[in-house]
Amino acid sequence: MHLKDEVEAKLMPLFIRNIDSLYEYPYQNKEEYERWKAHQDLLNKINYYAKEAKLRTLTDEEIEERQELRHKYVKSIRGAIQNNLENIRVEDEDGNFQELNRKEGNVQ
Repeated sequence: MHLKDEVEAKLMPLFIRNIDSLYEYPYQNKEEYERWKAHQDLLNKINYYAKEAKLRTLTDEEIEERQELRHKYVKSIRGAIQNNLENIRVEDEDGNFQELNRKEGNVQ
């Protein structure tokens, strides 16, 4: 029991339930799970404010928080796309793999 906190900090959560088919999860380790979970939480908050805005007028604080959440979401998506692009390798005629090169004049 004295190592419980240390073990839990290093292990990925385990969910056990009866299944009738296999599922694919968007994560393979604890770090990926935490990123995925944070992204899901962000989407849930954004969707909450979207639903509330249809029912009533949001307060100034809620509008500000919704805007911050939207910026975080866009930044997260841009980061994921940028990371994917940086990890793409193209095979040339000789069988060598080359990184993609950014074209001149493109906006980041």
